[in-house]
Amino acid sequence: MKVEIARIPSSSIAPHEASMIDIPNNVDGLTAIIVRSSKKLSAWINSCPHDGRQLCNDPKYLWNKELNRVQCMHHQAVFEPDTGLCDNGPCRGETLTSLPVEEKNGEILIFMNYL
Repeated sequence: MKVEIARIPSSSIAPHEASMIDIPNNVDGLTAIIVRSSKKLSAWINSCPHDGRQLCNDPKYLWNKELNRVQCMHHQAVFEPDTGLCDNGPCRGETLTSLPVEEKNGEILIFMNYL
């Protein structure tokens, strides 16, 4: 079952930027990151597949402008922003955990999938 966890204004994330939101009722204290590349909008659990730590605590440091990629601040793993695939770093070949995301009527809706 897909459950909405947040809504944010579409204008809050420009191309090649990221935002971070809290995930309600999350016992692990994880957050979600929302990334807008030049091609699409994506949402991910803010957890590196390498060691489970958050990729970062501040979304302004999440987007590596030189590489045009999402980057983990702990081990510099680099992720393709449209697929979440790590293409450089200690978790090469692994992917971030995606969250369903929709954009409509000037809002970005982020969801969690629950069984």
